[in-house]
Amino acid sequence: MSIEKVATLRSKSLVLTAPAFDGWERLRRIAVPALTALCALLLWEFSCRFFEVSKATAPAPSDVVSVLFRGYEVIWPHAAATLSEVVLGFFCATTLGLVLAFLITLYKPVKEAVFPNLVLLQFTPKIALAPLFIVWFGIETESRVAFSTFMGFFPVMISTITGLSTAPPHLVRFAQSLRATNWQIFKTLRVPTALPYIFSSSKIAVSLSLIGIVVGEFITSQRGLGYLILFASSKADTALIFAAVVCLSTGGMLLFGIVAAVEKVVLRKYRTF
Repeated sequence: MSIEKVATLRSKSLVLTAPAFDGWERLRRIAVPALTALCALLLWEFSCRFFEVSKATAPAPSDVVSVLFRGYEVIWPHAAATLSEVVLGFFCATTLGLVLAFLITLYKPVKEAVFPNLVLLQFTPKIALAPLFIVWFGIETESRVAFSTFMGFFPVMISTITGLSTAPPHLVRFAQSLRATNWQIFKTLRVPTALPYIFSSSKIAVSLSLIGIVVGEFITSQRGLGYLILFASSKADTALIFAAVVCLSTGGMLLFGIVAAVEKVVLRKYRTF
């Protein structure tokens, strides 16, 4: 048998076995962290029962699940209010970050005038500025969404600027030799190259937007999971606090998963260089 035939057969066997291997690998990646989390929950449950830990100190996971089911009608309106504001804040933060990144990349005067001030602004503790947003925008949704946008836009802007500047230089020079305009180069070369950076920063913006909304609810709100946490804390209802935290984590993971799914679809359609 010739070397060419051996190589052909070997490549075919690899192609045939790759899906099975890929399936087992995906299953392992899901199963290992899931089993680890399950073991941690069982250990937590056993410790609370065996050592008779007070529910006000650390409720058992079964108590938290019980609160989630029994208090569904109470928790759900607060969760819906928080997550709707998180989605709006995430959208505003991503949009603002992308617009600023595009302007800074396309126009040098904007970069010289705006970019250093935005970087300097990031050294200011953001949580300390939260009361100012209440003063400026009031105590309703607008203040929380504005603060959430302020929390989440900067990573999107920085990562997008980095992605836009990483377009292959030889392709940029080739496009310039064909007399392509800066806008054409930006649209056809720089933006596709920046897509992985944009989606990576968007995943970070999800968590920051969630933090911004919850902090706003801590300061002034009559609804939302942040308000529910403060209310439960005043009643020493630790199980309800954990239930609200579980809802926050679940909502954050759901939004993260949506962004990851959109990323796969977009990157499959627009192949980057």
